[in-house]
Amino acid sequence: MNLEVVRSRAARGKGDIASVGRFAESASSELERAVALVQALLELARPLSSPVDLWSAMLPMVVLQNAIAGAAAASGSEAGSEGATAAVTLERRGDSPFVVAAPSTIARLAVASALEVAVGAATPAVVHCSIEMLRGDIVGDGEEEGSGQVVAVVLRCAAPLPSIDPATLECIEDGGVMLNIVSDGMRLDFRAAGRD
Repeated sequence: MNLEVVRSRAARGKGDIASVGRFAESASSELERAVALVQALLELARPLSSPVDLWSAMLPMVVLQNAIAGAAAASGSEAGSEGATAAVTLERRGDSPFVVAAPSTIARLAVASALEVAVGAATPAVVHCSIEMLRGDIVGDGEEEGSGQVVAVVLRCAAPLPSIDPATLECIEDGGVMLNIVSDGMRLDFRAAGRD
């Protein structure tokens, strides 16, 4: 839409250069967002390599969920909730590679399900995800013991989180990923790859 405005104003020679510049800048921003969404969709369409680099696997999901949260907030602000902003962010804690032993389909299912629940919990959705390497073994119910390593993905949001669908949760846990409820969010524990 903005590109068409820029073209028509430039072709007519009417209007000041500053207004054409504003429309061009807006069009450029919209194009950048569209390109990021297309890249994220293409990444999700490709199969993941094994073992799974969870950081790389999460990036396109966060981009798409951020767009979904923004669209929901925008439609909510039209309904009267002025000033509503939404954001889905991802923070990398540490320099370790976040390579997990879970099958790629299970890794994607676990993260996508958790993100979907967190983003859908409130409008506007404000979800902060972090990923880090922890010492310990996955033994269930979030307890860690032993000398192994766990890749932990924590999702925090202000709204209470509904639970993940029981069939999906069973599939995730059968794939070796543990879901734990933590204060103001949830944590997914993945066994790090390369363990004995």
